This record gives sequence, C-alpha cells and structure tokens, in this order.
Amino acid sequence: MSRKINDLVEKSSYQLIETLGIEIAKICLSDQKVINAKVKIDKPGALRLSKNVGVIISRSKNEN
Repeated sequence: MSRKINDLVEKSSYQLIETLGIEIAKICLSDQKVINAKVKIDKPGALRLSKNVGVIISRSKNEN
C-alpha cells in the first residue's frame, strides 16, 4: 500500500491537497482489511502568512 501511495504522490501534480488526500484514502480503502481511512496532509509554506496549511480526509467503506 505504501508503494502505491508513494507512486501516486511522485507521479501526480494535484492543484489541491484535498484531491490528493481523497485519492490516498481510496488506495487505503482498496485493501480488504481496511474499513476506515484517515489521511492527514501538511503543506508547509503554502501561504505567506501561515507556517503550514493542511487537510484531514476521513473515509469509510460504509459511506454511501
């Protein structure tokens, strides 16, 4: 799973970290053993007036 996530991050150029987080959560949930996924992404220096921006994406196989 970590290899798939690393490949996704290295080979992609997402404009939004939210979109990247959603795609990472999809990879996690594709594993039969995973029921819930929580992805946290931080992007230091993304905004001049902020040290860090980030997002937390939570997904579950039970979501419709």
